[in-house]
Parts: sequence; structure tokens; C-alpha cells
Amino acid sequence: MKNKIEEKKMCEEVGKRLSELRKINNLTQSQAAEYLGVSQSNMSQIETDVRKISIYSIKKLLELYNASYESVLGELDQEKTNSFFKTEKSLSSIDLLMSVCEQAGSEDLNIAVSAYINMCVYVILREIYEANPRNTNAVFSLDKDSALKKATDFISKTPHHLSAYINVSTGKVKKTLIEPPLEKAADFREFVKSCENYISNYLTK
Repeated sequence: MKNKIEEKKMCEEVGKRLSELRKINNLTQSQAAEYLGVSQSNMSQIETDVRKISIYSIKKLLELYNASYESVLGELDQEKTNSFFKTEKSLSSIDLLMSVCEQAGSEDLNIAVSAYINMCVYVILREIYEANPRNTNAVFSLDKDSALKKATDFISKTPHHLSAYINVSTGKVKKTLIEPPLEKAADFREFVKSCENYISNYLTK
């Protein structure tokens, strides 16, 4: 019963925010309904919590309203939002990062981020792999100390280089599109929360 009540409150808040965005854009319910491919009556039900809206429909409306998912999901209860909008298994952190980058429409950005990820994985993988005395080092052609030094140096500088690239690549990187796809918003929030909890509880001690 409690879950039903919480779900109803979530639907009500989402509908209210979608209604506000529509009005900001000076659109009628009929116009929004036509874009979404539903009747005006259904659009009214979505905005007044009579009908639950799908992830696909929210995404379509946000395209029409030229708004980000935060304008609908922002500041809503994390746990309830995750439960309400969860449509697939949690993504790995790498998949989540790449899904955000791909929104920007720059292949160069994707390549740069992939290189950064690969170097991070290489450093950790080599350390763990070589801990097993039965594993052969023949798989690695570079001296460990030299390789790890160069890789960690690359890792430490990459965030700054990426930021500089994004800010000077006018037309190449669509900065206004750098956000997780709507259907992955719950994974994004969950990942950020877990990382910041780790930073606050362990890395700052």
C-alpha cells in the first residue's frame, strides 16, 4: 500500500513538472499530445496523475520542451526515482560514462575518453595480474615501472585535457547534450551517489 501511495505522489510530481514545462513553452495540451502521438485527453491525464507516463514519452516531451531530464527528475527522492524509472539492469560505470559522452556527438571525445578508461584499467589490471606468480609476464612487452609511470601521468592529465578540448571545440562537441540518456538517469544518480559517499567516508580521512 505504501509503495502505491509513493508511486502516486511521484506520478503527480512528474505530471506537474511536465505541465509547467509545456506552459513555459507556450504550448497547449493538444499540441503536446499531437507530438507525443496521444489524445488531448490522455495528455491531460498524464499531467494530472491519472495516467502513468513511460520513459519513452517523457523523453519525447523533453525533446519538444527543449529541457533536460533534471527539469523533471531534479531533486526528487533518489530511491523513489530509481524505483519508478528503472527499466533495465544497472549499467557498469564504463557503459554509463560512454553513454554520457556519446550524447555529445563527437567521435574524438569518445576516443579520448576510451583511451583514458583503458589506461586506468591497464594500471589496475597489470598490478593485480602480476600478483599471481603463476602468470607469465610475457604478455607485457613494456617494463612495468616505466609503463605504469607513463600511464598514471597520462591519467592525471586527461581530465584537464578533456575539459580544454570540450570548451574550445565549438561545433564538434555539443555541450548542451552532455547528459545521460533519460532511461539511464537512475543509474547516473546511483553511481554519483555511491562515488561521493566513498569520497566523503574514505578518501577524505
